[in-house]
Amino acid sequence: MSALDEAITKFLGITAKLTQKLADATPDAIQLVLQTYRFKGIGELVVGFVLLIAATILAVNAQRKFRLAREIRQEAGDRWRHDEDAVVAGFSIVFAIVAVALGAIAASRLFDIWAWAAAIDPRLYLAHTLLEHLK
Repeated sequence: MSALDEAITKFLGITAKLTQKLADATPDAIQLVLQTYRFKGIGELVVGFVLLIAATILAVNAQRKFRLAREIRQEAGDRWRHDEDAVVAGFSIVFAIVAVALGAIAASRLFDIWAWAAAIDPRLYLAHTLLEHLK
């Protein structure tokens, strides 16, 4: 037997052992991937809910600030004379803009069907991901 035949035999033996080890580890690897996708989906949804809560808090604060600015303006005779009412009104506008932006981001996360699919059934999300990569 030549050195080349021995090297090929050794290579095939190593390849067979490696193939067997991969076959033994495949179910664990698949479970790990599914758990990772599930955590990813849950993470997306948690971020969406947190942003929705933040948007709600900011919207409520914007409404309160605007009411306060209106009360200050009414006390001043329906004129925007005081610096207080202008600052408070400015804060209410900024809070409202930030609340709308956070609400839009939260909606995009919460209405993402694949985030829900990953959280509920990660196998479906895995199939979707594989099909996207095959395109």
